[in-house]
Amino acid sequence: MRIGSITAISGDITKEDTEVIVNISNSSFDAKTVNEPQVSVPICQKKETPVCTEQEKTESCEKLEAEKSTSSNSAVVVTTAFGEKIEDEILEMYFENKRKSGGGNIESYVKKDEQVIITFEKEQDAQEVLQRKHHLNKIDLVVRPWQVETSQGLCQVENSEGSLLPTAVVLENVKETVKDCILVMLVENISGLSEDGGDFSVEMIPELCAAVVTFTGNTDAKDFAKKFNQNPRARKQNITARCLERTKSVRAENVPPNTPSHYLTVYFENEKYGGAQTVDVQLLPDEDAAIITFGDQKDVTNILAKKHSLNKTPIFVYPYYTSLETALYGKEGPQIKKPDPITWPLDPYIWTYLKGNSSLIEAIDDEMAKCNCVLTWPDPLCADPKVTLHPSAIFDERKRSVSRLAKTWKEEVSTAFSHSISQYEAIQCLVSTEVWEAIRDSFPHEEVMMIPHISEDLHVLVGEKEVVKKVEQELKLLIQKATREIEREKQRTELKVTTVNPGEYGILQITGLEEKFHKEFPDLQITYDYFQKCINLSGVPEEVYKVKGEILDHVHKMAKKTINIHPYILQFLEHVDNETLSQSLFVSKQISAFYELGAGGIILKASDPEDLLKAEEEIKKDLDHKSITLDDKSVLQKEKWWMLAKEACCNGAVSVTVEETQVVIAGLSEAVAKAFEELYNFIDENTQVQRIIEGKPMALIKFFEKEKVNDWTPLQKKGVKVDFRTQKNGEVISLSGPKTKVLEGVSLVDQILSGLHFKRVEIDLPGAKAYIKEQEQFLYPHIKQVFKCLVLLEEQPEKHLEEQKGHSNRGKLCMQVTMGETLIALYEADLCTHPVDVVVNASHEDLRHIGGLAEALSRAAGPALQQECDELVRKLGNLEPGRAVITGAGKLPCKNVIHAVGPRWNEKESQKCTWLLKKTVKQCLQLAEIYNHRSIALPAISGGIFGFPLDVCTYTIVSSIKETLEEFQGNTRWKEIHLVGFAQDNIQAFRKAFKEVFPDSLPSYRSPHHASPVPRPRQSKRIKNFPVITTLEGLNIMLQIGSIEDATTSIVVVSVGRDLQLDKGLLGRALLSKAGPMLQTGLLEEGGGRAEEGSVLKTKGYNLACSVVLHAVVPAWSQKNTPSKVLGDIITKCLEIAEELSLKSITFPAIGTGNLGFPRSVVAKLLFDKVFEFSSKNKVNSLEEVHFLLHTKDTATIQVSYCSFLSLLHYGISESVS
Repeated sequence: MRIGSITAISGDITKEDTEVIVNISNSSFDAKTVNEPQVSVPICQKKETPVCTEQEKTESCEKLEAEKSTSSNSAVVVTTAFGEKIEDEILEMYFENKRKSGGGNIESYVKKDEQVIITFEKEQDAQEVLQRKHHLNKIDLVVRPWQVETSQGLCQVENSEGSLLPTAVVLENVKETVKDCILVMLVENISGLSEDGGDFSVEMIPELCAAVVTFTGNTDAKDFAKKFNQNPRARKQNITARCLERTKSVRAENVPPNTPSHYLTVYFENEKYGGAQTVDVQLLPDEDAAIITFGDQKDVTNILAKKHSLNKTPIFVYPYYTSLETALYGKEGPQIKKPDPITWPLDPYIWTYLKGNSSLIEAIDDEMAKCNCVLTWPDPLCADPKVTLHPSAIFDERKRSVSRLAKTWKEEVSTAFSHSISQYEAIQCLVSTEVWEAIRDSFPHEEVMMIPHISEDLHVLVGEKEVVKKVEQELKLLIQKATREIEREKQRTELKVTTVNPGEYGILQITGLEEKFHKEFPDLQITYDYFQKCINLSGVPEEVYKVKGEILDHVHKMAKKTINIHPYILQFLEHVDNETLSQSLFVSKQISAFYELGAGGIILKASDPEDLLKAEEEIKKDLDHKSITLDDKSVLQKEKWWMLAKEACCNGAVSVTVEETQVVIAGLSEAVAKAFEELYNFIDENTQVQRIIEGKPMALIKFFEKEKVNDWTPLQKKGVKVDFRTQKNGEVISLSGPKTKVLEGVSLVDQILSGLHFKRVEIDLPGAKAYIKEQEQFLYPHIKQVFKCLVLLEEQPEKHLEEQKGHSNRGKLCMQVTMGETLIALYEADLCTHPVDVVVNASHEDLRHIGGLAEALSRAAGPALQQECDELVRKLGNLEPGRAVITGAGKLPCKNVIHAVGPRWNEKESQKCTWLLKKTVKQCLQLAEIYNHRSIALPAISGGIFGFPLDVCTYTIVSSIKETLEEFQGNTRWKEIHLVGFAQDNIQAFRKAFKEVFPDSLPSYRSPHHASPVPRPRQSKRIKNFPVITTLEGLNIMLQIGSIEDATTSIVVVSVGRDLQLDKGLLGRALLSKAGPMLQTGLLEEGGGRAEEGSVLKTKGYNLACSVVLHAVVPAWSQKNTPSKVLGDIITKCLEIAEELSLKSITFPAIGTGNLGFPRSVVAKLLFDKVFEFSSKNKVNSLEEVHFLLHTKDTATIQVSYCSFLSLLHYGISESVS
């Protein structure tokens, strides 16, 4: 039995009950998950009265209070899960069912917000209900005992003014990182309520950084807000709370398109759908929604309690809060229909490409995720692949933020996926199996995928669209090329060109002919078979035969020459690869040439005669050999020798061969020079020699032996054996051992001996000799003790001692000649001990004595010599080739050392090298003259590591000595000039030079004091010399008297008429008589029978002593300036020709003073002026002397010229007396 029935209104009021429970949706911040809770208010019985009177409301409250006092143990409070709704009728019937709920007859049923207060007739029914768990329509029901607070809410829903009080609080400044569970616990801690117990709910609004707490009981929202703002934890997180106002607006969603606002107004004013007074309607067509504002807050409660539809389309209504500018949706959030999945067909070839590269699939997945889409890819083995596009989980998780996306999702994801998949393309290609096999290895697989043999000749190219297009073009080119090559291969023929040897093939490569063929015929194969010595050609017939013809034509046009070379160099070439060496000698220098070995020489081949000439010059310049004479073969047994020889040959640039008496080094010039220096120094340092010190009185030798033991015994510790023995000429000291140590010992002994003094006393008294013999055992010790000297009795007089003095270390005399009062001698001797006033050291530019003769002299002289040289270099800098300086001699037996820097040999500048060497020798002799030395010793300057060919070196030195002596004409202090060599090759070269330079002399081997003089040149008796004038540039001008046919200069100048007849002039007839008729014939051939005035014609000297005769066509004299100018130009032209021919001397007679009538004073002045002008304006390289020759009978010219000569001397022109 029921005492009054209270039920919820879901449209019209159908039961005549005294009260109705109205479902009012409470305000909340989170429009996504929480609905407005219900609240029960009294409703008048009449339909037209929407709200009970104040009196009826009071009576209802009093009724609840009465029930509370009479049956508190029979009532329970039922709450559904937040947001879940169950119809009251169904709920009431459930709890009346004893079997299902454990309840029974219900005495009263009151609904308050989302709570239902049920009072049973029997207390035990209420207790049994509390013991069970309840589920209804899959919704959990929470049942708890009824408490006093439950009834109080009915009496507190309105304030004194009749408006609804706030039941929700807005929490602001809620960061996105704050989870809803944390916020719930914070609210529970502050309020003491429980969310699980249905006391409140929380709706998160992340887009506003806020949350709404809605209370279901009679909790004072203002009080809670105050407590929340005072909470330390809330303040720490900067979260603030305020009461949320009751709203007068709702948000209607899923409104059919094109629904007018007045239709919505009429709809909600209808009593069936709410009966509310509409104030404003705001349509939101883009969102299929509208915001409707009513005149009373209670209208919102009434409308939210109903279900709504427009034209059979359900619409969803939620409370809308203007302050939040959003609606609250409750727990379930807005009613959003998830978009349906989309199925998209895939090209099977593109799918094959994608599944082979997972990163591409991942990239598409990532791109679609931006559109809130999840892809389901087809099975890898699917024959008809399709991809399915699903909405992402965001549509379930964040309904508030994706409601607008649902409408456009399908279109957006379709566009995005279409764009992503359109980046890939599959292209079908028709390629034959034969062509595919030819190109498959060269096809670029990395960028794209080639799916071969879809059918017999069908292939599919798949990948990124742009790359596929690019690769498709490359593939087409490959197919075209392969097709062309296959066709060519079918036509290919092979041919051998058998007449080309390796050298000729090398030149073809060097000249770029092979490269030219490859450019012209890329598919033609050219190879060389070194075993069969032929070129193999492989290609199509027309290309093969054309190339063969060109090859044979080039080979036929090649220049060839056989060059004879030294056997030692040939032996070296036999052990090196000619192709590699040709590359180094020729190709690296842009010379198209090649060499091969022949019988006794090499066969040189080049692309043209010019390159052949260059190649020949390179062979002569870059290949060389040197030999080292062996005086002691035991040197070669030393381990270090083998190490040095092996090291020198390690790079293949040289070969070292040991002959009977010499070591031969052959190979590349620079490597030969380096190896020669190292091996020569080693041999020189390790050669065992013996030196005899003789020519000293026996007393000195004995005293040295007995009293200077402490001085000479250290030599023995250095490996030098010291012997004192008697030879037929007297006592000698013998030093033997290592060459360098022996030379040091010789220097030491000479120094000690030079510090000792002796005196020979002849006692011409009867019995003196017998007395001394009898008393010698008493007399000698006494004299030694008192006078510190040694006395010896000569049994026989020491003969030839004076002759031996100063010559004991001269060595072996080989050849000698005399010029005037000067002796020129060749010695096989050691320059370190050679007894002369000054010795010449062949030095480097920096005067560092670090090898060969220079090092030996430095060691013998002691450190003082190097120190003095270092000081000179510090002051003057390095010396240029051709220079010489003089220093002290240190411990050497000479007085001074001249350090001469000879030139280094250069085949291309051989004349300059020869000139510089002559200049060096002349400077050495001049320095000896300046320092008043009477004897000088010279080695083979520039003949060692400086690379001068030994024959050229020795000839240049001997000829320079002769020329210098001739220039000074005996007016010097030199008495002896020694050429000193130790190696046999040097001695032999000097012998040959002596014979060539002094052909009329008979060199002897007698003592220098009995040497026969070398005859002076014949013309020296006929030509008288005056003093020499030297210009500032070094050109010597000599005035001579004699006959022109006896002139010995390199060039002789003679005047001739325009008809070129020599016999018409006195000078011409004199030359013609001695030169022979060929002189006239040569002149006519040179001039063509006639010449213009001012011309200078050149012929040979024929039987004359000169090399060249210059025939000057001189005009006749007149008072005008023209003849003088022409004669002056002739003189200048003659001097220029002398320089061009690199000749060193020229003779001018008094040309023009005979039949042509030139005044003698004019000619004399012109000659001197033009020579000085030429010397000052031109760099004179070869020309050294200009001779003015006056005939002995021409006394007038002699007088004029001699006066001009003396005038020049008087005004300060430098003079060197001859």
